[in-house]
Amino acid sequence: MKRVFLALALLGICGTGMAQVQDNAVIPVSVTINSVLRMQVNSGGNIQFVFNTMDQFLTGITSTGNTTTKFTVSSSRPYTVTLNSEDANLMGISTGATANLALLRYSLSGLGANTTTQPLTNTSQTVVTNADPASNEDYSIMWEAGTDAGNRATGIPPDTYVTNVFLTLVPN
Repeated sequence: MKRVFLALALLGICGTGMAQVQDNAVIPVSVTINSVLRMQVNSGGNIQFVFNTMDQFLTGITSTGNTTTKFTVSSSRPYTVTLNSEDANLMGISTGATANLALLRYSLSGLGANTTTQPLTNTSQTVVTNADPASNEDYSIMWEAGTDAGNRATGIPPDTYVTNVFLTLVPN
């Protein structure tokens, strides 16, 4: 009888050991990091200079709130902003005459901006280099017209002269 109880006890222990099953679960975890690269013109998307006094013809029109373009760059990586005009000259709407593009000048403010006043050209100019973006960065382009002694508005036929200016945001 002792043998029967011993056999049943051993069978119970072995059966319990065999009944225990280890269960594993696999949880896949992934992280997707997308690049953020956005530029938004907040104000000053249409700049207009009107020369209507002799002082403006002789000394030009300096930057004001109405002649400032404000834009914001949001980027998760280093970036560069370039600026250039579409045309080599300002084009007259009514007469078809042209005016020297250097009549327009600009300077920038903001982190990594080239703050030197320079003439507008149709060659792409690097105006912002930001090697360590940490947040949204605000920039201002202060436009002026006819302020350079070599490029005044005098002697240009009356008309409205236009060109498009391109701001281009590229990752470094």
